[in-house]
Amino acid sequence: MGLVRISSSAYYSIACVDSYCNDGCIDGFKSPQCQKSCSNRGCMSCTTDTTCSWCYDGYMLLDGQCTSICPSTCKTCTSNTSCTSCYDGYHGDQCQHSCPSNCDTCTASTSCSSCRDPNFTGGKCDRCVNGKYGSECELDCPVNCLSCESATNCTECKKGFIGIGVQCLLRSDCPENCIGYKCDSTGKCDSCKDGFYGEFCMMTCSENCIDGTCYRNGICDACRDGFQGTFCNITCQQNCKQCHQDNGSCNICENQAWGRECSRKCSSTCQIDTTSMTTCDIVSGECKFGCVSGSHGPYCELICDQRCGESRDGIKACRQRDGFCAEGCKRGYRFEVAGCLPVTDKPWDESSVLTVGVLGGMIGLLIIALAVAIGCIVLIKRRHVIAQKDNFKEIKLDEEARTYEEIPEQTDQPKYQNVNTNNYDMLFANSYDTGGYVCASRYGADGIGPWRGDWPFLRNIARTEQALHVANQVV
Repeated sequence: MGLVRISSSAYYSIACVDSYCNDGCIDGFKSPQCQKSCSNRGCMSCTTDTTCSWCYDGYMLLDGQCTSICPSTCKTCTSNTSCTSCYDGYHGDQCQHSCPSNCDTCTASTSCSSCRDPNFTGGKCDRCVNGKYGSECELDCPVNCLSCESATNCTECKKGFIGIGVQCLLRSDCPENCIGYKCDSTGKCDSCKDGFYGEFCMMTCSENCIDGTCYRNGICDACRDGFQGTFCNITCQQNCKQCHQDNGSCNICENQAWGRECSRKCSSTCQIDTTSMTTCDIVSGECKFGCVSGSHGPYCELICDQRCGESRDGIKACRQRDGFCAEGCKRGYRFEVAGCLPVTDKPWDESSVLTVGVLGGMIGLLIIALAVAIGCIVLIKRRHVIAQKDNFKEIKLDEEARTYEEIPEQTDQPKYQNVNTNNYDMLFANSYDTGGYVCASRYGADGIGPWRGDWPFLRNIARTEQALHVANQVV
């Protein structure tokens, strides 16, 4: 196999049999004998003189032709406004942005992929690589310095060396796990690298410590999931994904468990959420993501009313917190406050009508009886009041009809005379008025006990008549 030069810039494959090339043609030539070049100068390979199958950089394959429509900074493109790759030093959808001056290639104005000067590094190629310093990063750091700021100021020493002053001058006999290879004269480390502990930093932290790090005494700052204890060497209880480092109480349960020790199982009717390790609350056990179709309640332990309508999967559907039928009632039932009740053609059947009629009649009779009783009481009361008023009038007329004679003057006997006194006032002298009714005193005629007659005011009349009778006798 070999290549034969046929022009100043064209070659064709000589790996051929019977004048036919088995391995294809070099760029710019076509099969089967690779003797003819592609007519389109942008073609890298072609199937006929005028049909390209692949294009050189800067050209785009369009309808079998390699057309030079890529922007000048595009290496490859799909249109004159969309580059698929840029020439070195440019970036952007149309390769229209220049990379920072120190960048050879970049993906953004602040992110260099490679630097033009190999002594520079960083997103903007503005820092010196390890072992170099200076404005152009052209100077070498002192011996044993991994990085430095000047010929006398090492910022980091190579492995096996420590800084004395500002230079990495002496090789250290400190254990290799000492940070900065710094230790005292006995070899005790000032501090340990992550993952090691002890005076000489020779012991490894427990692998169950979070991030594999621990304090100088080996105690873990925190444990990774599933472990507890000072050194994170004790496993959490079964079904406990994460437990408290000190007391072992569970913070996160798994495998559908709940409780302080993750020893209780969530209800099998709790709705499952693939993003959670348990379907119920770790403290209360109540379902967190609702219930599977056909159940409700805090723990999804109750069955939906069988009169509820069905969901698309044919299962009775109701609301978790109160069992309310989510799809309404099934056919033949209507929703009421009490739930789904049967729908009947006759809202009231004959027995219901009869019962309502009897109850209505009884209530009507009770109302009539109550009205009659009230009327009788009012009538009796009014008659009683009228009778009292009539008695008062008769007594007053009788008193006004009485006349009195003058008493002749007698020289030999004491003189008596009638006192101009209103007998009517005297009659009721010991009485009191109560809202339009004249009532006798609550004491008897003798003044020592209550009057027990049928009509109290008659007692006063009798006393008045006795007084008048005595006066007449005296006259």
